[in-house]
Amino acid sequence: MTLMHGIVKNGLRDACLVPLWWIAIFSMPMVRFGTALDSHWSAGWLIFSLLLIVGFLLRIVSLASHVVWMLLAWTAITLMQMSKGDTFCNEDALLAIYFIFIIGCRPVHALGEVRSVKTWVMALWSVFSIVLISLLVKNALLAGYSHGTTYEVKPLFAHRNIAIESYTLLSVGAIALLRTSRWRWLLMSVVLVVITAYQVRSAFLGFGLFVVIEIGLQCYQSRWFKWLVGCGIFALLASQVLFTMLREPEHKSKFDALPDIVKNFDVFYNLNRAESSSERLVMWRWTTDHTTWMGEGCGNWKFMAEGYVNAELDKCDLVVRHPHSDVLKMCYEMGIIGCALFIAWLIFFVRPAWRYWIVFAPMFLFAFPTERSETLSALLVLLLCSSDGRKHRSVTPVASLLMMALLIFTTAMWHHAQNFFGKAMRDPLLLKYATPLDRTAMDAFPFDIVLNRLPTYQAIVLADAGKTEEAKSLLREVLAQHPNDQGAIRLLQRLGAELPPSAHVCENDSIR
Repeated sequence: MTLMHGIVKNGLRDACLVPLWWIAIFSMPMVRFGTALDSHWSAGWLIFSLLLIVGFLLRIVSLASHVVWMLLAWTAITLMQMSKGDTFCNEDALLAIYFIFIIGCRPVHALGEVRSVKTWVMALWSVFSIVLISLLVKNALLAGYSHGTTYEVKPLFAHRNIAIESYTLLSVGAIALLRTSRWRWLLMSVVLVVITAYQVRSAFLGFGLFVVIEIGLQCYQSRWFKWLVGCGIFALLASQVLFTMLREPEHKSKFDALPDIVKNFDVFYNLNRAESSSERLVMWRWTTDHTTWMGEGCGNWKFMAEGYVNAELDKCDLVVRHPHSDVLKMCYEMGIIGCALFIAWLIFFVRPAWRYWIVFAPMFLFAFPTERSETLSALLVLLLCSSDGRKHRSVTPVASLLMMALLIFTTAMWHHAQNFFGKAMRDPLLLKYATPLDRTAMDAFPFDIVLNRLPTYQAIVLADAGKTEEAKSLLREVLAQHPNDQGAIRLLQRLGAELPPSAHVCENDSIR
């Protein structure tokens, strides 16, 4: 009787609390407040931290015990890098800890056994699908259907890639809850249509792999499945031959007239002529050429690549914060050894649910899902839906809450720094009136989201106050440490000062 009472009690609890908690997670993209340059990005992490605290308190999620050892190992690696004297970015370290923390979360109970949870997840997924389809139709009617017009999904998300990657992860979570239900195939069909229509390559690759694996696991012994795989491979090869013929000079006009959605199936076009993909190759090439075994320090990519990558892209005014690959970024910053250890741990950890996690792999390889709170919240939903809460050892609730409290305190400081930087970006003179709390937050997170270092801001304030020589001296100190700091270089040029010999100036024709 006691066991039955516990099952009923937990079932009712999950039926009431879990859907409400998930509704809050689904609503996160709408959260925008504060004075940061990207108020959603800054506020989203704070809200996500609060939701996790609530999840632990309500016994919806728990933290797997071995994630503590992973966090300790990651801390040891970052401390070793800091001891080398390289620049270290606390913001990126915080995001990496979030990712590790989320991977370690598991449901307290098996959520798939509660029918009302399935109902709520299906309802939320349906609303999300209808909204995305409606936005797609609206934009197509107003501006025509193209790769460009699918990009705007405001006010739900900052842009299309975040929306579709999050939608894909949430959808696979819903599919995992349905298990053997025939409704799974309807969900897969709808998701595949939405992803294809929005033309997000990382989501298309991940979900395509997931669908193939799901079909294979159920039908791998069927003769028609083998024929289907064979025909699919033949169709892929034949289409590439056809695209190659269309790219010939005499047929170029016909190829250019093809819709973007059709061109996306041309591998050569994606790697060479599609702007977003070809630019990724440039960033990947620079990253791999400068990757070392021990790494350059957490968060260093955006500072070390500044100017060099811009010149190769022929876009010196562009702010490039990320190589558009979380794996390559990790390799560059944490070293090949550190990245290999992390991926090996990740593969071992997600092995029981690998068929669902496969959808995340292309995003992790070809995009940067770990930088957005809404994408990691979708990954958390996928974890909770595809995991059995009774098959893991968890950290004690008190220890979990202490770890989460420390994380949310750090996030609050980062949030404050981001908002103060946002105000200072609009009016650098505000740096004169920084409070002790502002200065503490800036000291903890000294770099803002647009690559301008605090000393560069201070130089602007000094120059506006007529202290030109002091401003020049401060900028020379910045360039002595970071000779490719484009903000400091441009300001020094405007002040009429001679640049240090080591300064690397990005010029649009530097590669030509």
